[in-house]
Amino acid sequence: MINCRTLIFITCIFLFSCKKNFSTGISNEILIVSSYEDSLYSSPTIYNFIQQKNKYLPLEEDYFKVKWIMPSYFKEHINRPLILMLKLNNPNDVTGDKLFDRIFENKLDNSKINFIKNFYALEQSIIGIEADDVIDLNSQLNNSKQKIFNEIDDKVFSLISRKYYKKPKNHFIANKIKERYNINIFIDHEYQIIRDTNNFLWLGRGVPSWGDPYRWILIKEIDECVTPLECLDIVQDTFNILDKSSHIKISSYDDVESYRYKYNKNYFIGGSYKYYDIVKNNGVNDTVPKVGGPYISYVYNNENSSILVIGLINNPGNDKMIYLKQLESIFRDITN
Repeated sequence: MINCRTLIFITCIFLFSCKKNFSTGISNEILIVSSYEDSLYSSPTIYNFIQQKNKYLPLEEDYFKVKWIMPSYFKEHINRPLILMLKLNNPNDVTGDKLFDRIFENKLDNSKINFIKNFYALEQSIIGIEADDVIDLNSQLNNSKQKIFNEIDDKVFSLISRKYYKKPKNHFIANKIKERYNINIFIDHEYQIIRDTNNFLWLGRGVPSWGDPYRWILIKEIDECVTPLECLDIVQDTFNILDKSSHIKISSYDDVESYRYKYNKNYFIGGSYKYYDIVKNNGVNDTVPKVGGPYISYVYNNENSSILVIGLINNPGNDKMIYLKQLESIFRDITN
């Protein structure tokens, strides 16, 4: 007969053994799992699909990092946050198909694209893509493009936010922003106020010698803008009033470096910028290029006005994408 103490001990073992840990890994990495045969045939199609999200910062950078493994190595990676399982019926193989069928055994018979959340770990998404062959794979990806990218983006931004929000918060600046603009935004403790005027608030952080690139955030109340083109003009006008001794020029609306999308009722507009010093040359104003990099702006439509939030990054010769996505995730979480 089992006494109470033994029963409690067994119950605790059961509870702890069933408890899932949070997923671990690089926030913007996609782990692709498939057989060698499937990877051989499908890799060009998969890479072309994923690279549609690449951005020019100002040189092209991968939006997502990709790691490709065979099913035999999957146990070592089951806690990864973002997993894409791939199955091609032609060519036929055994190992990869068995793993895929086991994980997606409860899927609907006719479904080719499936999503599973928190299967092996918390904050985990597993995407299953099944196709008859490479031609069908390309068709499935194109037909479900928005759904797949939405799932990946939401997971990436969630992971970045979870890691970033572990940093101490600068309550002084966050409270100042709340009082003036009536928005809640997370500002970490490394940011300092560069300039505070009636027109805008300019924040900055960065010590490049310590591996901390320059990042700036500008916040300004604006009139409501209806179209992305109109919003882009407001972004440029905002840069024009920053400093009389300098000039910031952003990429044009149709430039390959520019992009925009709607998020809820708000606009994200991004691209690249170039920073110039204004100098006198024989009595005539001239510009001297200094630095450049990517920027991301967010037009948040509040109750009776719009708030423009702009993030800029300067990290020459080094990765800029993760910092851009970090700013983007912060802006997505803005509330009033």
